[in-house]
Amino acid sequence: MAHGIAARGVDVVPALVEEATRRGGEFTVASYDDIAQGRLEWKADTLPYQEGWREGSWDGFSRRFVNAAPWCFRTLESWRALFAHCGLRLVSEHWPVHPGTGRPASVVFCAVADSVSECA
Repeated sequence: MAHGIAARGVDVVPALVEEATRRGGEFTVASYDDIAQGRLEWKADTLPYQEGWREGSWDGFSRRFVNAAPWCFRTLESWRALFAHCGLRLVSEHWPVHPGTGRPASVVFCAVADSVSECA
């Protein structure tokens, strides 16, 4: 736990895992296939990184919040492709960070119209 930061990681190259472990933290050897097959004991993300509808949630809110609406998840690549398809040029991305966890809470895209196109 160097500099007060707990580190955990995975790599397929044993020498890299050994070096990282030597420097502090918890690391293990695993391939993408190992992770995809659920052989890794750790859990980080629970859903695949692919477009699709996701179940809504009010986790963290009071019990008065009920029936969360489903929402459509898009990958960064699919957002960028959609902007390009609609004639928009991505100028910047902003990643607001949750003050408690330090993790990105969202992404805000800034884009300008380079041309007019039909966007469905």
